[in-house]
Amino acid sequence: MQFITKYKYPLGILLIAIIAFWQIVFFIHPVKYDILDFNYPWRYFIGECLQHHKLPLWNPYQLLGYPAYADFSSGAWYPFAWIIGYTTGYTIYTIGLEFVFHVFMAGIGFYTLAKTLKLNNNTAFIAGISYMLCGLFIGNAQHFTYIISACWLPFVLNYYLKIINKTEYIDSIKAALFLFLTITGGYPAFTIILFYLLLLLFVYNAYKLLIDKQFKMLQKFVTTNALFLVITLLLSCVTLTAIYQVIPHITRTASQFTIKEALTCPFSPQSSISFILPFASVKNPVFFDTDISMTNAYFGLILFLFFIYSLFIKKPAVYNILLGFALFSLLAAFGKYLPIREFLFNYVPMMNIFRFPSVFRLFVIIGCILVAAVGFEKFATNVIEKQNKRMIQLALFFIFIFLSIIAFARIQGYLDVGNFIKYELFIFSKKSTLIQHIAFQSVLQIGVLLTFIIILLKVENKNKTLRLITILIVADMLICAQLNEPYTAFYKEFSAKKSQQHINKCPKGFPLLANKNISEIKPDSLYFGPFWRNLNTFQKQISTDGYYPFYLTNNEQLQYSTPQLFSEITKNKIAFLSDNVLEEKQLNQFKKDSAFTNKTLFFKKEDYAQLNNLNLKSEIGDTAQLIYFAPDSFIVKTETQHAQVLTLLQNNYTGWEVYVNSKKSAIYTSNNTLISTLVPAGKNTVSFIYKNTKIKIAFYVSLVSLFVCLFIIILNSIIVNKKAYKH
Repeated sequence: MQFITKYKYPLGILLIAIIAFWQIVFFIHPVKYDILDFNYPWRYFIGECLQHHKLPLWNPYQLLGYPAYADFSSGAWYPFAWIIGYTTGYTIYTIGLEFVFHVFMAGIGFYTLAKTLKLNNNTAFIAGISYMLCGLFIGNAQHFTYIISACWLPFVLNYYLKIINKTEYIDSIKAALFLFLTITGGYPAFTIILFYLLLLLFVYNAYKLLIDKQFKMLQKFVTTNALFLVITLLLSCVTLTAIYQVIPHITRTASQFTIKEALTCPFSPQSSISFILPFASVKNPVFFDTDISMTNAYFGLILFLFFIYSLFIKKPAVYNILLGFALFSLLAAFGKYLPIREFLFNYVPMMNIFRFPSVFRLFVIIGCILVAAVGFEKFATNVIEKQNKRMIQLALFFIFIFLSIIAFARIQGYLDVGNFIKYELFIFSKKSTLIQHIAFQSVLQIGVLLTFIIILLKVENKNKTLRLITILIVADMLICAQLNEPYTAFYKEFSAKKSQQHINKCPKGFPLLANKNISEIKPDSLYFGPFWRNLNTFQKQISTDGYYPFYLTNNEQLQYSTPQLFSEITKNKIAFLSDNVLEEKQLNQFKKDSAFTNKTLFFKKEDYAQLNNLNLKSEIGDTAQLIYFAPDSFIVKTETQHAQVLTLLQNNYTGWEVYVNSKKSAIYTSNNTLISTLVPAGKNTVSFIYKNTKIKIAFYVSLVSLFVCLFIIILNSIIVNKKAYKH
């Protein structure tokens, strides 16, 4: 009982997270869309690599191979992906539990942040619940990197505010640790926007110390910030090295990224209805002019009232900074509807490398919840008739708005409320309309507001009033979450158990590849239930199909600039022999004549000059057989009468090496992207090995830095607890 009393608020947050996502927690239904199509197979692959004592460097199965270590969405360097991958491995169940774990930790992080801002336990609890069930966690539930960023971001803010308030070095280490988790597991856009928020807080506090002539404090503040930066860089060394290596090879770079792409999927002005009616956000994306995952910014109707109330009360400076940043973020989130996002794209560093203006809405939600919490706390500490009257007036105003909405909806047509409630609630409904969603939730919100008014009017005991308001806020958030989740969080129409049973049929480990031509691998034949992308990673079949956040430029050129050549070349097995060596300048003529064969290989001028003088020749009976396979190793036995070119149907990328009979051999890039090497006549063993020494060194730097940070944090905690015990 003492434990429960001591930790009742964190335990309450855990319980509410479980209730909010009980369909996922208890393995009833699988998670939905991108988290299942992208993150799950990528993490599954990472887990299998780790269990076979391999770093997850190269994924050979998708689009003829890609550098998995440079794909942040995969979680290649994210500690929690490593823990799950190495221990239990990834399943439908573990990916779902990992999602709910991050939701829970987001609630804890925001609860802690609110307490650091000197809000009491109950107010911090309400803030934590509202945050972890807000529109981003519900609307973007499928976008796992969004969820991870939103999970750890409050921790970073929390410890950065502690740096400002106490300038202790341990807080710099903690802030760096949580920023490292954000960088390795999250979506980069959030880290970039967070950087500017931290920069704003840094400049404000440094200016304040300078004006107050607190030069010693200023020096220590700068030092703690420098330590924060240095430790973040050390922890993120492997990620930064991966970025440095991959940029020259990918299509989407800052110079190629367009403003049109950057304005994709805004939080449109019409999406603002989600601040009070989140159930509307899952219908009619044409009306909202964006994807339904980007339309939800709900953080609770009662807290929305307190947010409005708080706008007219005096607040500490930090709240005004957060409020100002939130309002600016809202304008940026509107995307093409205002010039703010375009201005940021054109003139602010790093703002020209990510899509989706709607990501800014997370900072809107953070600022609004904290400002609303201040208003709630002031109300809670001084419940008087005058304040009650203001809140009742606000509630009545919104009741009038909801009644007007219902009347307008009714005028628009027959709502068929009975059938809607009976058949279209708590499912993914294709029949329900936007108007029905708006009208139905308007009725619910009127019920919430009337309950709120009754509590204020009828309950005289202050503590009981606050408890009932807290329960009302939690109930509102849970109901809204459950209404929306079948659309954005889980597949109501599929069973988690049956989905996992299908995955269980797939081969384990890294078996020798099937003796098939690559073109024979048809991804659509692997579709089952909720699965329809990246399934070749489960089936252990190398394919030209797949999806990941970036495309290797050379592979893309082969596929789309010379589709006939691409089609022909994939009619081979994973490794094939050829004597058909041509210079790249002949490519255009072959395109005109449609003269490509499955043995046609084009090389750069200097490589062609070397290979063309070697009397290459193929004969009937020449063979190339794959005898060993791992994600980073292909070993091929060849037997030829003459020298030939052996080509591996994988993208040539930094780190590949070739050994012929254990001696390092030259690598040639054929057809702009494939890995080729020369094999002499006779019997040979050719090893294609992926090595990346720089990444391995960077990984060990990050790993050692992580363990050192954890050791210091644990040691400091022990020392602090001992001091507290003595006193």
